[in-house]
Amino acid sequence: MRGMMRVGLVLVLAGGCVPKVVPVGAEGAEGAGTVEGAGTVEAPSEVWGGVEVQFSGEVIPVSAEVVCASGYRERQVVVAGRAEFNGMPETGACSLFVKGVVATSAVVYAGSGWLCTISGTTLICNEDKSKQ
Repeated sequence: MRGMMRVGLVLVLAGGCVPKVVPVGAEGAEGAGTVEGAGTVEAPSEVWGGVEVQFSGEVIPVSAEVVCASGYRERQVVVAGRAEFNGMPETGACSLFVKGVVATSAVVYAGSGWLCTISGTTLICNEDKSKQ
């Protein structure tokens, strides 16, 4: 197999997602190549887009984390009162936890924006109607 090169690929995906590998040159695959075993990776169909969370008020968390029953889990640093989460499951409620402050969690859904404040130890989040 002179002139051919083998390439290994290791993927680490959040939530135990398993990618679908499409060989290069297959119908619907992007690009072309001569590397044996090369392919493109597509995300599973049950994972998509995400959520934008905007925090306001006197207390702003350092970071925030979204955890879903599907196993999806992502933590983001809050910058200028905002955190964005991508790849959340399309269906089902997820829990939003704030870090750096003591507060309860709130329920959020993918595909929306959320306006959140912290009052005492309670995290209060309402859907941002302007993001729909």
